[in-house]
Amino acid sequence: MKNYNKKILIIGGSGFLGSNLFFFLKENYNVCIGIKPGKNLLKENSKLNLIEIDLYNEKSLLSALSNFDTVINSAGANSDICNSDIVCGINSNITLRALIGKAAIKSGVERIINFSTAHVYGKLEGSIDENMKPFNINPYAFLHLAGELTLKNVVLNTNTKLINMRLGNIFGFPKLKNDHCWKLFTNDLCKQAILNKKMIIKNNYLQERNFLGIKDFCEIVEFFINCPRNKILFDTYNIGSKSSMSLKSMATLIQKQISKELNFYPEIVYESE
Repeated sequence: MKNYNKKILIIGGSGFLGSNLFFFLKENYNVCIGIKPGKNLLKENSKLNLIEIDLYNEKSLLSALSNFDTVINSAGANSDICNSDIVCGINSNITLRALIGKAAIKSGVERIINFSTAHVYGKLEGSIDENMKPFNINPYAFLHLAGELTLKNVVLNTNTKLINMRLGNIFGFPKLKNDHCWKLFTNDLCKQAILNKKMIIKNNYLQERNFLGIKDFCEIVEFFINCPRNKILFDTYNIGSKSSMSLKSMATLIQKQISKELNFYPEIVYESE
């Protein structure tokens, strides 16, 4: 149902998750993508509704957030950056969340939806639920966890509702040019199949992961945008599909789909025993 009175800001909206969310939500809501000043390539895309925000400037953040009911934070340093530049990781995954939280409270934002990662739990084995104590010394994971706790502390006992999402393996086609998303396992296999007519699995192919399609992910976010405040009982939710599958099973699924739609059968190569 269309509701253009509901105003949504996506911070980090030029990334894989943020851009898909924008195009999914824009059909029914008033949605903007927050970008850093000077991102000229994004400005050339006439389909985008952009607003420039200096994310580390309190005045700029306050001015921008005051126009929105819901703020979605999809910004943050990826695993490569967190591992290679810890200071940048701290600024992106912790400091920025604190600034967004403080500005959201002062601006009267009703709810913040923050994206984190399931890797905060450490070794992902068996059944994972929100009652498990998160622990992972990997920089990408512990910086996300620290960002979660920082944001939670900032909005505690305020009128701004926090919904923290710990994400599994989300896959799908990027809506904007995005080199990093092609490193995702499923996306990488699809790219390999098209370019090389084969798919190389470098990890243990019996390893299982929880995969979630990008459209399902967008529908889940939309649910939390519209869910009445009194029905949101917790501040943290694991976001994934009902069951996991092995890397081999995912590769086989892609193989069959390509054979069906493109009339060729990409070879699956297993590098790991």
